[in-house]
Amino acid sequence: MRNAVVPVGAVVLGALILSWPAVYNGCPLIYTDTGTYMESAFTLHVPADRPIGYSLFIRLAGAGRSLWPVVFCQSLILAFLLQRLLRRVAPRCEIRGFVLSCALLAALTGLPWVMGTVFADAFTPAFLLSLLLLLLPGGCVAETAACAAIFVLANSTHATHLLVSTLILAALGGVRLAFRSSPCRYGLAVLLLAVSWLSVPALNVALGGGFHISHAGNVIVMGRMWENGILNRFLDEHCAEKKYALCEYRGEVRGHSGYFLWNPQSPLYRTGGWQAPHDEYGRIIRESLADYPLMWIEESARSTLSQLGAFDAGGAGAPLSTRTWAYRVMEKRFPGEFPRFLSSRQQRGALHLRFFRLVQYAAVLVSLGLITGGMVFGRPAADRLFRFILCFAAMAIVANAAVCASISASDDRYGARVIWLIPLCCLLMYAGGGEKGGRQADRDMP
Repeated sequence: MRNAVVPVGAVVLGALILSWPAVYNGCPLIYTDTGTYMESAFTLHVPADRPIGYSLFIRLAGAGRSLWPVVFCQSLILAFLLQRLLRRVAPRCEIRGFVLSCALLAALTGLPWVMGTVFADAFTPAFLLSLLLLLLPGGCVAETAACAAIFVLANSTHATHLLVSTLILAALGGVRLAFRSSPCRYGLAVLLLAVSWLSVPALNVALGGGFHISHAGNVIVMGRMWENGILNRFLDEHCAEKKYALCEYRGEVRGHSGYFLWNPQSPLYRTGGWQAPHDEYGRIIRESLADYPLMWIEESARSTLSQLGAFDAGGAGAPLSTRTWAYRVMEKRFPGEFPRFLSSRQQRGALHLRFFRLVQYAAVLVSLGLITGGMVFGRPAADRLFRFILCFAAMAIVANAAVCASISASDDRYGARVIWLIPLCCLLMYAGGGEKGGRQADRDMP
């Protein structure tokens, strides 16, 4: 019995450690977009601009009463995946090593700030680690089934997860032979990704929405075109020959995408708002891709590079105005927790994140140096297994930056949800260095 209780207790402890910012704050952290997820959890209305998966998670985990179980459950899922990964790569790390790893990640990276926030980004680490475990050798049937379920669940929480997963698996398909990875495991991951692509629109249909990933996906991309100048060029060159509704407002097409997406006076709201079909937006996007492919590539590359350097995890800690939707939904739907929310450090502007931000950036730089040194000077863990994990992490970080910055915007929160993979790789490299289990796993790679 003790052999079963101790690992479970360690995972629970790891989950508590990984969600410490919520405890420090006195309330789960709330992002400005959290209101949409919370409201949909009660109404089951499919949001126009995002999948409903995370809203269903809030409904099930918190039972419509509290946000604390939401934070704990998402941290518990991540702690379980971290424990399984350490068991696979560094089997002699044991319980104390796992808890220490969680503590280091919680102290030195932005990961706990992601996990302590009620937001769909909290499932980005889960979908990445579950996908990695599905691809790595070893693991029992129960573990594989659990990872498969988590992967599909995580993909239903955010549209970018589907796109990032697709890019990672496409890239791994090109380098898979270099690592001689198992075609069966790769095939299983591809199958689960296909299931995810189908399950998200199927869930929308079941809840009364259309068969789509995001009803307003065209709006998000149009906001990006608004900011990067492609829309302005397109309208200037095509409005004389084609009668687009946006042609009437082409003199306003300038500045940050936030105006187009959120200002009630923007052309978006004067052409139907978020709920309108916006078929015209889809045509403009497709035609601009055909007319200016090099401009799209150049802008995407520039924004991706900008995103790679943006990973401040403290962005979610800003106080919420009384006018924000999240504030109003918090007051309406969680009256029992609303007083604690008002007295939280976040709302009082007392999180004091400056020192933490310095530590976070330093941890990333030091980890990169240690990984480079370990690879150059031949640490035992720098074997084929570790190189595969490092390759996966690099692909995940780049794919995440490319997807988010190209179709939405360059934002610190997008980087914060993946940059912790660099310190994690450093931990895995030195925790597994020279271990018999790690070398055995390397030999087991088919």
